[in-house]
Amino acid sequence: ISGATQEMERVKRILERLCPETLIFLKVKDLYRVTEHPMPAEMSKAATLELAEILQSSGFGLAPDFRFHSLKPDLDGGIVIYRNGSHAISEVSRDFQVIGTLIRLGSLVSQVDGKLHPGGESILSNLVSDSKLRSGEKSSLLAFVHWCVRTPQAKTGLKQRLADLNTREKKAISNVLISVANADGLIDKKEIREIEKLYELLG
Repeated sequence: ISGATQEMERVKRILERLCPETLIFLKVKDLYRVTEHPMPAEMSKAATLELAEILQSSGFGLAPDFRFHSLKPDLDGGIVIYRNGSHAISEVSRDFQVIGTLIRLGSLVSQVDGKLHPGGESILSNLVSDSKLRSGEKSSLLAFVHWCVRTPQAKTGLKQRLADLNTREKKAISNVLISVANADGLIDKKEIREIEKLYELLG
């Protein structure tokens, strides 16, 4: 067995111990430490892609994955790894991109009061599970939901993403945002103000 193959098997065994179930949220630095791969000075696009390739070779995916989610994790922040088995994706559909944008918007609403609301996360996760996306796309977005609601979100890049949506898609997103805000049975003033800002972006 070659050294490269042995290394890949070693990393795979570590990841399987770390993630015995479907997915897990980890500190980025902890992931680098346990896999014994050199830690970059920052999570650049190249560093993120390299990490994605390391995980993919072991049967795992990560979120955010810059190739599909257009976001990078922070070196001092967290990351989600998940088992993708034979469902690794190399490209994504338009529906994946639309739902990915919705997840970011929904996470912004759910984070207004600084608390993690399970109801909001469930709404976004169910939206992914009930979609007609491929299995690999669903796994990626479910991991993305898990990461987004646990990581402070910003509006970076959202304006362009929303500009690419059609009227039907914007209408559907606006309805889901209300459901996320009302997930705990109450829509407070902070959530209303955040939704108003997002509605302005939606046009």
